[in-house]
Amino acid sequence: MTQPDCSFINLQYGDTDAEIALAQTDLGVQIYTHPEIDRFNDLDALLALIDGLDLVITTSNVAAHLAASLGKPCWLLLQNLPIWYWKRAGESVLFYPSVRAFRQEKTGDWETVIADAAAALQSLRIRDGESR
Repeated sequence: MTQPDCSFINLQYGDTDAEIALAQTDLGVQIYTHPEIDRFNDLDALLALIDGLDLVITTSNVAAHLAASLGKPCWLLLQNLPIWYWKRAGESVLFYPSVRAFRQEKTGDWETVIADAAAALQSLRIRDGESR
């Protein structure tokens, strides 16, 4: 899933060091965690960080709602049976027009969802004139 010239930023609060390390190893990318932002208690700083991003790619969590509330493009990686407000099918979700859903077709199949998002990211970069 390496994506040259893309920066990945951790928006998740809590003790995420082990998960970040595992994701970096499994996906072959670097994931930056801003050392001075308390992603749980400092919503102003977290919103400012999100607002500075071109795109948020996340699962069903607070980052999706914050990005969408700012109108930021947000790609939402969803489990097979998501929470009702994400709807059961399709790329659109309720309430947030800037969110695009990538959905599991089979319970537990995150590999396909991540591959689909990676392909869409590559396509987006090419469409925007990036050839790297």
